[in-house]
Amino acid sequence: SRLAYIIHIADIISNVYRRESMNSEAEAMAQLLKVLESMNVPYRDIKSAAMDLLEDLVDFSMVVDTKPHVDYFTNVKRIFKIDEILRIFKIFVYLVDFRSPFTRNHSSSIATLARDVASEMMKSSFDSMVMYIAGLIHDFGKLGTPLSILHKPGGLSKCEGMVMKRHVADTFRITRHMSEISEILNVAVMHHERLDGSGYPYGLKAPDIPMKARILQVCDVFVALTENRPYRRGMDYDSALKIIERDVRNGKLDPDVFETLKNMVENGYRLPEERTVIDEIFEPQSTNRSTNL
Repeated sequence: SRLAYIIHIADIISNVYRRESMNSEAEAMAQLLKVLESMNVPYRDIKSAAMDLLEDLVDFSMVVDTKPHVDYFTNVKRIFKIDEILRIFKIFVYLVDFRSPFTRNHSSSIATLARDVASEMMKSSFDSMVMYIAGLIHDFGKLGTPLSILHKPGGLSKCEGMVMKRHVADTFRITRHMSEISEILNVAVMHHERLDGSGYPYGLKAPDIPMKARILQVCDVFVALTENRPYRRGMDYDSALKIIERDVRNGKLDPDVFETLKNMVENGYRLPEERTVIDEIFEPQSTNRSTNL
């Protein structure tokens, strides 16, 4: 498509400039024009526009970001509104979950369930929205997890298990510069912690695990158990609840969160179907645009 070729040419301009500008701006310009001239692009107007832009350009910083990326992004001071956060994160959810047919609904289902459980327990629309966003971002780090591990039909080796567990740290690295979501991020990265200290990455125990993180832990387990995975079929709701109840008795998961979830299921609560979840990802949330995080 035309947009794809525009992005392709912009990528080439950026890469060639960064490589050649170490010598001089003049050499970078000459090399860029030479590369563009040799390109076989089906849309001549796009190629001509790029060449005209470069020939008339006085300062490359007008079209190429020459600042160090980390400093540029982390030094920007602005407040993000909830609807802005959601628009950004829903794209990441789409990328993370659609990498694998086994996780196609995962983050979105957890976000929805965590929001609904929090609504029952906390009676706060703000806390419910915090849980929704935490559910969305909790597995962002799996963008870096190899598909050979995500799709492995059997148990993981010790090394593969360590690679899988790294997704929590990677989630933190992806979002840590957004200070506005620090509370949400802390909840998200605790979703594999357990009240008895047997979880990861920090091995936290009950006194150090807030209620929002406890909600996300139970929701994550419930959704994971009811999903199909390469090594097993998804369980029915009753079987999943029995496994969670066992973890509650063993001091791993929160009993109050479990009772809330159990009551919801017994009263007919069901996770959204795939089509509904996808629709929800791309539909705007009904949030107050003046609300900040």
